[in-house]
Amino acid sequence: VVHGKEIPWNLFSPKAPYQGKVVANDFHPQTLTEPTGDANWETTHVTFDHGGKVPYIEGQSIGVIAPGPDKKGEQPAKIRLYSIASSAVGDDQSSKTVSLCVKRVVELDGKFS
Repeated sequence: VVHGKEIPWNLFSPKAPYQGKVVANDFHPQTLTEPTGDANWETTHVTFDHGGKVPYIEGQSIGVIAPGPDKKGEQPAKIRLYSIASSAVGDDQSSKTVSLCVKRVVELDGKFS
């Protein structure tokens, strides 16, 4: 219970996921970093619309299953956990979005650049 509100846990699972939608964010730029010449320069602010069906509070994480196969060709790809970057009401204050800050990591010849 946080501020008198009970926050549900583990509402969804890899076998029964919630399918969100990436949406434009008018409050934060999508790409947060400037190109540096390094392959791993990009950090992005990604916002998902969940229609208010994924309640959360600050400090929680969210699992994301990317579409398509993983690098071993297995499908679906494994779940990845990300720390939530937005407040509990979302960046747009509607309680219908959740945002993540994600750093792109590029792998070349089996090694990270």
